[in-house]
Amino acid sequence: MRLSFIAMLALLMPCIATAFDHAAYLPIELKQVAPLGPQSPEGRTFRLDAAHSRYQSTVTFSGSTRRLTDDVRSLVRYWRKAMQHPKSHEDLFESEIEVTQGGQTYWMPIQRQLAAPFIAEIQSGSKVTLYLLLVGGIDRTHVFAVSAFEAAPHQPLEPTRIDTPPRSAQLHQ
Repeated sequence: MRLSFIAMLALLMPCIATAFDHAAYLPIELKQVAPLGPQSPEGRTFRLDAAHSRYQSTVTFSGSTRRLTDDVRSLVRYWRKAMQHPKSHEDLFESEIEVTQGGQTYWMPIQRQLAAPFIAEIQSGSKVTLYLLLVGGIDRTHVFAVSAFEAAPHQPLEPTRIDTPPRSAQLHQ
């Protein structure tokens, strides 16, 4: 009996170990992330975040997507090499989503396996909570990669009964 329990636990450990840890992502407004330093006068400046900073933030999806830009593709490649991640990490991102928060627009690379479910589940103009990894920055712009998402909770309207008088009305006979 004890041996079968240990065997079952050994089989479940990979599932437990790979569960998404929402608590590892610090809730923030994106503007709170420290500003990037000055841009190099000699061309593009690529910065990497070696701390693997993880954030969660609620944003509004604009409905727009685009293919990964060459600059973001280069940043991901530099990040992968510097962090000694497997070469397959370069292929995690093919597209970016456009989101807004506090009047600011952000383009964020989204993991390939999340792109189709994101588009299917999140409508243009909808709020969504993104779980983000700060990859680094290009010039003075942060690059956050989408690791997971959750649709912001929908607040249904209170049903209104039209067959009952308003509470302030008094009925006289």
